[in-house]
Amino acid sequence: MKLKLKLLWNKLRKRIVAVAVATVLIGMVFWWSKDAATLIVYWLTAIIVLVYTYETHGMRREMVRQNDISIQPLLITSIVPRTIAGEVTQGVELNVLNIGRGPALFVRIDPIEITPGGGHSIDFEVVDYVEAGKSVVAKATFADRVSFLSSLKPKSNRTYRVTLHYEDINRRERFSVMQMGKDGIRLLDHGDGKPTG
Repeated sequence: MKLKLKLLWNKLRKRIVAVAVATVLIGMVFWWSKDAATLIVYWLTAIIVLVYTYETHGMRREMVRQNDISIQPLLITSIVPRTIAGEVTQGVELNVLNIGRGPALFVRIDPIEITPGGGHSIDFEVVDYVEAGKSVVAKATFADRVSFLSSLKPKSNRTYRVTLHYEDINRRERFSVMQMGKDGIRLLDHGDGKPTG
């Protein structure tokens, strides 16, 4: 209802402005000389062109933003049961899911520290791409990865931050920061460039 009233008001406002401008122009021709009326018409035309230029610029920025959203990937992580040849086996794996609208390319996961301040960390192989709406398993290169990946499940002993770096189809760098482990799985941050924290 509010939207209909707003659209009706916009149409009515434009008609009122058009009638007012036409009345002023007709009045200028009768009360002023033809040269003064011509000058006023030129200035009014310039103002109207500037107003429409500003509105067109705003529409262009919104179209660029919508186009950006239509190609933007957004990666999140989860823990899934480990499968070999379609059969579920013991253990779990780190799953990378693209919930955005565009493909994520050249996906890198920062090493995750196993022991705080220690020298042990788990590394992941680079994933070439993740299609929109699809997921892939991130292959860990740590020897005891299965037992560690279990600690990324909710209600485990510790909370970990998992940072993913990837590119969209325009080669812009993007990132996602996930929280995994004791306090549950959550998306903490995402955006363009590099994470700030």
